[in-house]
Amino acid sequence: MADKDPNRIKSDTGKPVTRQQRHAVVKMLAEGHDRETIATQLGLTPGQVSAVAAHVTIAEFSVVTACNSDWIFIPAPAAADNQSVAQPLILEGSCQPASILFDPISANVANQDFEAVVIGDCTLSWSGDGSPAPALGGP
Repeated sequence: MADKDPNRIKSDTGKPVTRQQRHAVVKMLAEGHDRETIATQLGLTPGQVSAVAAHVTIAEFSVVTACNSDWIFIPAPAAADNQSVAQPLILEGSCQPASILFDPISANVANQDFEAVVIGDCTLSWSGDGSPAPALGGP
């Protein structure tokens, strides 16, 4: 039987993220820690950190309305000189997309990636009818 608790986020192994871990993730994100650091310190995967961030955001705000998108992008860059990373910020109906900035940028920088998190259909019941909203900044 499927787990019906909407507050449970599980890893690929099925082990749930604890309430204490969820609170610590939110606190550390607010303090500006990157997801790899958070994952390492809390015994989670970076993907679980992203899932917690998205889950908390969904629980409190209408992301699709605020961001005009079914997607949130979470920075997942390799560390680099002069790098500044901002997590997506959704507050009171406004949406600030995530970013990876360099000031100054002095050379080519590799592995400056983002992870995409789709919002909605948490029960995996989407039948494929209709199309999702385009990604923020997308086509």
